[in-house]
Amino acid sequence: MIGNLTKTTAKWATFATAGSSLSGLLWGLGSTSLLSDNVLEQTFLVFVIGGMSAGALVSLAYHLPTYIAYVFSAVMPLSVIFVLEGRTVHVTMGGMLVVFIAALTFAAHHFNSAFVRGLRLNSISASGRRSSRNGRRSSRSGRRS
Repeated sequence: MIGNLTKTTAKWATFATAGSSLSGLLWGLGSTSLLSDNVLEQTFLVFVIGGMSAGALVSLAYHLPTYIAYVFSAVMPLSVIFVLEGRTVHVTMGGMLVVFIAALTFAAHHFNSAFVRGLRLNSISASGRRSSRNGRRSSRSGRRS
């Protein structure tokens, strides 16, 4: 039973990661296709992609591979286009996108670690409560005999 549950969980984790990567890639490639020569519009796209990446931290960091797949797929196309552009402002924006995503990934890692620790503590606490209830039940049943 547990082995089957583990296989199912791994399968859904793979689906979630692949779907998240595809979604991020659509955002990333979509943003590069919308690029114009206007620096103000380019900056707007950077803020949109950066905001989407920051928002994804709250919803996707529970499963870190899913978050990383989304963020890197969303940001790297735009960042690469900016760096390849070669102008100082574009190289700077591309570099800052990478730094921003590195910081978000660091935060997501800590968010994920705290979430996993919380699950483990809840599991330990629940098993302790079950053990103490079972112990009380057996001591009560022993008195009745």
